[in-house]
Parts: sequence; structure tokens; C-alpha cells
Amino acid sequence: MRTLRQIIAVTGLNLRSIPSRLGTSFVIIIGIAGVVAVMTALLSMSAGFEATLAATGRPDRVIVLRGGATDELSSVLYREQGTLIVETPGIRKDAAGKPVASAELYMLTDVIKKSSGGPSNVIVRGVPSHVWQVRDEARLIGGRHLQAGRREV
Repeated sequence: MRTLRQIIAVTGLNLRSIPSRLGTSFVIIIGIAGVVAVMTALLSMSAGFEATLAATGRPDRVIVLRGGATDELSSVLYREQGTLIVETPGIRKDAAGKPVASAELYMLTDVIKKSSGGPSNVIVRGVPSHVWQVRDEARLIGGRHLQAGRREV
């Protein structure tokens, strides 16, 4: 019985002091909500990035980078190295016996925007004319296929 009276007394004291703790309580609630929102956003971005990587990879395709490179932009392979890679056993061959591989140049360049006249970074990928054999999911929706030696974009 004594324990029950103590519980009631402490609960009553807490309920009567709510108006004096309202500001502090709201700050704590808003802080916790902010932390939950940031954590949810980070976990959502992580899950989206993971899903993108899982959906874009293919078991029959390899991208070769130099040692220590973390992405295509920071990787440099020389022509001789590219030739060695293309001639490596295990590289798929087409009907004529040529390797189905594409040595590509990947770089950032500045292009002037028509709307604002200011510069904009654009990724340009230099590819050989047989790139359609390697990247069979790519589709040309306008214009014509590349022609070797024309220096066209």
C-alpha cells in the first residue's frame, strides 16, 4: 500500500510540473526528431546507392582501372596496357575472332550553356566504332552511328 501511494505521489508531482518543463521537452522532442530524420535520409541514400550498384552491374562485363584509382576519371591506362588487357585469355570474342572490348577515354570538359551562357561540366566518353558490341544496352535515339576518324561528338 505504501509503495502504491509513493507511485501516485511521484506521478502527480510529474504531471503538475509539466507546464514548467514544456519548453525543455519541446527542444528535446525536436532534437530527437531531427536526428531520426537525418538518420532516415542517410539510410535511404545508402539503400538507393546499393540498389543502383546492384542493378547496373553485369556478370559478363569488366571495367579495368589502374592500381589505386577509385573511379574512371582518375584512372589512366596506356595504349600498350589496353592492348595487353584486350588480348588476355577469357575476353569474349566475336564471330570474326576479335575481342569484344572497348578502350575508352573518359573525361570532364566545359561546355557553354545556351540558357545562361555560363560554363557547365559535361562528361565525354571517347569510344571506338565497335562500342555497340560491348555496350549492347545502349540505344541511338537520333542521328547516326559514329564514324571512325571524324572527331565528332
